[in-house]
Amino acid sequence: MVAGQDDPAGRDAVARLNRLHDRLPVGNDEFVYVLGAFCVTPMRWIDHHGIRRTTGREKISAHAFYFDLAERMGIKAVPASYTELARWMDDFEHHHMAPSPEGRTLMEATRNLLSDRFPPMAAPVVQAAASALLDDPLRQSVGIPAPPRAIRLMVTAALRLRAGGARRRTARVPPTPRHE
Repeated sequence: MVAGQDDPAGRDAVARLNRLHDRLPVGNDEFVYVLGAFCVTPMRWIDHHGIRRTTGREKISAHAFYFDLAERMGIKAVPASYTELARWMDDFEHHHMAPSPEGRTLMEATRNLLSDRFPPMAAPVVQAAASALLDDPLRQSVGIPAPPRAIRLMVTAALRLRAGGARRRTARVPPTPRHE
């Protein structure tokens, strides 16, 4: 949706999203949560592990994009600002995230998908590193044990090194103009 949601390609993408989601037995709050996860979670990840923290303007823009998408998808009662959406999402997680067999199965499949890309003897380290990418509440809700402290420190150091290297390689680029 580079050209925006009003562009024909953008309208087609929204129509496909609506077709995919209209039969799901999911309530409005769950749709708001998923919308929040797409808006808030990447900003938080970038703030913790990116080459720089996101700006207020970037957060406002992300919220505006997803707020508009919510309207086009018929999702109601979306918080009116990025800050409110982040707060709403945290509250929703606090009240609804709980361990489940399905969550554990999904997380195990994800960890196996990652570790299958490495030699078998590296699987335990890769799976522990994948667990280190999750925050404690999420890890607990999917039934994954906390990785050893050494793995957490190595993952944090690797992410910081990556961000530092990317920061040095990244030239300042003016924002891409919005298509009119």
